[in-house]
Parts: sequence; C-alpha cells; structure tokens
Amino acid sequence: MDFAALMSKEIAKAKPTDEKSNDSAGNSNNKKYIRRADAETQREAAYRAEQKALEEKRTAKAAEKRKREEEAAEEAQLREDRRRRLAEE
Repeated sequence: MDFAALMSKEIAKAKPTDEKSNDSAGNSNNKKYIRRADAETQREAAYRAEQKALEEKRTAKAAEKRKREEEAAEEAQLREDRRRRLAEE
C-alpha cells in the first residue's frame, strides 16, 4: 500500500508538468490527435521558414564575399597604379 500511495503521489505531481510541456509544444487547443493534413501543413510551413532563413544566410554570405572581392580588386588596382608610376620615374 505504501508503494502504491507513493507512486500515485509521484504520478499526480508529474501530470501537470506533462500538460505544460504539451502547451509549450504548440498545442494551444489541447487536441490529443491532429489531422494528417494539419501536420503536413505545419511541417511544410516549418520547412519553408527554414529554407527562407538558409537562403537569406546564403545571400548575405555571397554579398559579403562579393564585397571582399571588390575591395581586393580595388587594392590590386591601386598597387598596379603605384607600380606604374614608380616605373615611369
């Protein structure tokens, strides 16, 4: 009896935390089951958001690379101009 009482007490304590974790997982309407179409819609939305973030990151990285390449080309042009001026003198 003592073990059963302790177990029921522990289960009762753990139960509210499980419900809170379900709420934080995105089940605002507390449904036990969700439709497959709804799950697929959520999955697609998450996928699109992830792909958009990756594309933005890729675009930013490409812009940074292009900026570095332009700066390097400009510095190379300045060095070449200085070299020509020194050669003329």
